[in-house]
Parts: sequence; C-alpha cells; structure tokens
Amino acid sequence: MLYLPFLTVLALGQEPVPSSFFGMHAHAGVVHRQPWPSVPFGAFRLWDSQTKWLHLNPQPGVYNWEVLDRYLDSAEAHHSDVMYTFGGVPAWASGDRNDSECREKTPGACHPPADVREDGSGEDQAWKDFVTALAKHAHGRIKYWEVWNEPHNLFFWHGSMGQMVRMTQDLRTIVKSIDPDAMIVSPGTGWRNPHEESGKTDWNPLNWTDAYLAAGGKKYIDIVGIHTYLNGECPSGAFDSSQFPVRLNAVREIMKKNGIADMPLWSTEGSWGKASKFCTTDPDMQIAFVGQYYISGWANGLKRMYWYAWNDGDTGKLWDPNSERIEPAGQAYAEVYRWMVGASLGSCDNSKSQTSCTFTRPDGSQYLAIWDRSQTCSNGSCSTTQVKVDQKYADYLDLAGGKTKIQDSAVPVGMKPIWLEAPSGSSGKKR
Repeated sequence: MLYLPFLTVLALGQEPVPSSFFGMHAHAGVVHRQPWPSVPFGAFRLWDSQTKWLHLNPQPGVYNWEVLDRYLDSAEAHHSDVMYTFGGVPAWASGDRNDSECREKTPGACHPPADVREDGSGEDQAWKDFVTALAKHAHGRIKYWEVWNEPHNLFFWHGSMGQMVRMTQDLRTIVKSIDPDAMIVSPGTGWRNPHEESGKTDWNPLNWTDAYLAAGGKKYIDIVGIHTYLNGECPSGAFDSSQFPVRLNAVREIMKKNGIADMPLWSTEGSWGKASKFCTTDPDMQIAFVGQYYISGWANGLKRMYWYAWNDGDTGKLWDPNSERIEPAGQAYAEVYRWMVGASLGSCDNSKSQTSCTFTRPDGSQYLAIWDRSQTCSNGSCSTTQVKVDQKYADYLDLAGGKTKIQDSAVPVGMKPIWLEAPSGSSGKKR
C-alpha cells in the first residue's frame, strides 16, 4: 500500500462552498414537458433555452416573455438564482441580415445591431430598448447579466471590440439604473492558452478576452466569465484534472495584465463537452469527471461552475431525454454537491498522480476528497490502489451514494473521487 503524505500545496482559507457554486443549464423541455432537474443546484444560466434576443423580441417593440417567465418561476420555486446570457440578434436589428453562417437559424444573428458603428459610436437604440424591456420585466428575478456567449467564435459574434464594449457600457448603465445590485459578467470565452493555435477564422478565446478588457470592457464588468470544456483533451483515456491550475493561471495572467486580478472568476459554461469528442464515453469515467471537475474547480479558485447541460442529448448529458432517467454522472453531480456545499476547503496536495483535498464544516467534522488520475475504468470495472490515511477517518462515501466503513486505515483510491469522513472531535489516534 502507498502511504500518502499530506503536503500542503494549496491553502486558500476559503469560505464554505455555497450552493450557487453548482450551476446548471437545461433546455426548454424542463419548462414544457419534462421535470425540472432533480439534482440540487443553486444557480441557473439561461442559454440555449429559447430565451435569446431573437426569441424574446421578434419584432421591434414586440416582446414574448412566456418561456422566460416559465424559467424564472421554476428557478424561484427551486431557490436558484438566474443569470441571463445575451446573444442571437433578431434579423430586424442585425447589421447583416444575409449572413447564413451564424449559429442561429436566423440569418445575421451573430452580427451587431445595425445602429452601432464599428468604432462603437451610433445610437445603439435597438439594443438599449431590448435591455431596458428585459431588465424591467425581470426585475428582482435576474441578478446576473452575461454580456455575450462565446464571442471569440464568429458564428456567435461577427463584430468589433468597439461595438462589444459600447454594448457592455449601455447594458451596465441600463441594468444598474433598474437594479443597483445587478452584476455584469464579461462575455464568456474559452480558456485555451493565448499561445495555442486558433482556427482560421475564430479568435483564440483568451486573446479575445485580453483585447476586450484592454479596449475598455473591464470598466463595465463585475465578474470574469470563462468556459471550461475539457472535451478531447484527456490523456490515455482519462480526464486529467491537473489541467485546471495550468489553464486558470493563463486566464489570471490576462486579468492581472488588465488590472482586474481580484475580480471573481466564474466558469459560466463547461463539462466534458460532446460525448462524441470526449476521450471516453464510459459511464464510470464520466462519474470520475464530474467529481474531479467540481472539486478541482473550487480548489483552484473558481466561484461558480455552470454545467452544460442537464438534458442535452450529447453534450455533458446528466439526464436522458429518451429514457427520462438520470444518468450515473447526474447522480455523481448530486453527490458531490452534498459533499461540498457548506464545507470549507483547507488545503490540497498533488502527489504524483494523486490529488487530495481537506474540508471542514462548522461543527468541526473533517473530510478528505481523494482520487488517483493514473487509474482508469472500463466496462464497469475500475482500477484502484490502496492508500493509507489518517486513522481519524471512519467512513468514506462514493459518487453513487454509497457509504463504506474504513478498515485498517486504508481506502481504495481510483479515478472516481471518494469522500472520507471524520466525526467532530476526532483525533488521529487509533480507533
């Protein structure tokens, strides 16, 4: 058996994990014909939810709030706050109504409004009217406003920095005048290193964020948003959670460069991505991903992580729309929520392929989350290694909801994190 020394490499002294750290996306089925997500979460992001600008404002001065209101009512009933993400310009407002390359079915949906010039000048009246109507309608029910979705991708945004900064400025002015407590989240981009290659037409996402902040966007935001997908990046068929500090450090360098190093950093969208691109579709490996993803995200300073998506047929699916059953990864999401929410991170140790993080609760109970990235799972069988742990830990929980009594101060550690429990008042003495 391998004894795991606890070498403190990260000690953040953080506040307890709030329920809002666990965010969720869900398509409009959950407000039409499907049940609201059955897993616990405290934050909801409105995107790919039939609530884009073109859905809510199909004609000048005409608004359709039906689907939006269904989401807001459901979120309120389930005690979840809401973030609205802008995108999808209606054809009547678009600066190029003939561009069929935009992601939306409506031509021109990725182009800035026609009344905003490339340098950011112009009336911007179409945008201001929509923002005003939306903010007034949703007053008290939407607190967080994300400026745009993935503008580094040309099929979502085919405009200039001047136009995006002007729209951010107008958004902030309007929303804050209606709700002074509202918070503006920067356009959500990816977290690829600025030195990595980008496509022939799209920006490298961190280069886009750098340019946006430098162009003046930093003056009008309260939170930095990034997207933390890890699809297709898993070595040897395994999710490597050690990517978190490397990639987040690249984001923080951009923030520091632009003088906003202390601004909160959120993952406004992320998961393993498309199942067809993920290094493995094995259910156990997806369970391992969920556990490592959320523990690593909090340990590396993210304040929110919105999962994409609860009921998607391919991307990060936690609930199957066909069988109408929760996936094993969905159960894992619920379990890691129960583990973490209300607990405070102590420190984390990365010892070769193993990661362990300590947590405590206000009653003094102590916990240890641990996993081994060198292990793997295939066809229902997962490899593990026996690890000696402090004798104060009495039981461990798994991501399927099981609880096991620890024997001889040793636990089986694999790709799927486990959660060791020490009751309040426990010491390191032999039980």
